[in-house]
Amino acid sequence: MKVQQKISLLLVAFLLVCTISYAGPAICDVTNAAIAEGDGYLASTTEVLGSKYYWKYFEETAGVMGMDDEDSMKQYAVQINQMGGKTPWLLSNEAAQMLLLNDTTHRDWAIEWWRSNKRFAPPGNGPIQIEKAYQAIHNRNR
Repeated sequence: MKVQQKISLLLVAFLLVCTISYAGPAICDVTNAAIAEGDGYLASTTEVLGSKYYWKYFEETAGVMGMDDEDSMKQYAVQINQMGGKTPWLLSNEAAQMLLLNDTTHRDWAIEWWRSNKRFAPPGNGPIQIEKAYQAIHNRNR
């Protein structure tokens, strides 16, 4: 399977998770773990795609599809940023800890997101400056 086909499959899976999170029971946008209503942490695209810890996790989980090289990750980052960069990321406790975002602020944002019927977006939410994602990809093993 070509890299572009693999990226397309991952994007379909990502968009499906986002759709499910907005339409019914919530699912972590990073680990796909179930999140009970009212639980979780909320983060911006910049906080997630700009985290070397996210890309390390991505490398370990998507590596089984041959998506563990830097160029493939960069292509994926661009497409995720274009397709899903405007919406916040709902994180499980595990994902928030992994990304070092398990603080009161991110928890409060999730509470507000639930209260607003999933319409709230954290300050600074929106697509990442793609160079920041590239830097995080490059630094994922440091």
